[in-house]
Amino acid sequence: MLLVAALSAVIAPGLAAQELPAALSACRAEQDDARRLACYDREVDRQVPPPAAAEERFGYEGALARKEQDELRKEEPELAELHSKAAGISTRPNGTLVITLENGQVWRQNAPESYFPLKIGDPVRIRPAAMGSFLLFGNSRRSIRVTRLR
Repeated sequence: MLLVAALSAVIAPGLAAQELPAALSACRAEQDDARRLACYDREVDRQVPPPAAAEERFGYEGALARKEQDELRKEEPELAELHSKAAGISTRPNGTLVITLENGQVWRQNAPESYFPLKIGDPVRIRPAAMGSFLLFGNSRRSIRVTRLR
């Protein structure tokens, strides 16, 4: 199952416009189960880079890590604002809200507010604020400061 998921994640985006690569077609045609699996494993290894070993990650911080993160940001720009809908809302004993969004993210209100109107299904916007914090806006003009839990 893991192999199928990995192959789907690697190959599926390109399949919309084209057929299977020749190497995968050859794997698919293999009748012997063990050889077919070995063939697929080889092809996945070619497509997916191996995870960084502990030795490679050792000391990888500071300017070196920031440089790589800056390169990744250039490739994929960050969102200026997140738009979703409230899929779940609960209240903690201290009065703060925990909001689950349709996309699966979970955000916690930092401090209780006297009134923040929000219902399941309401659209929400989350945007960055000062010093690494985030503000969540609902249907009203009010906002609450939130922290992402998941």
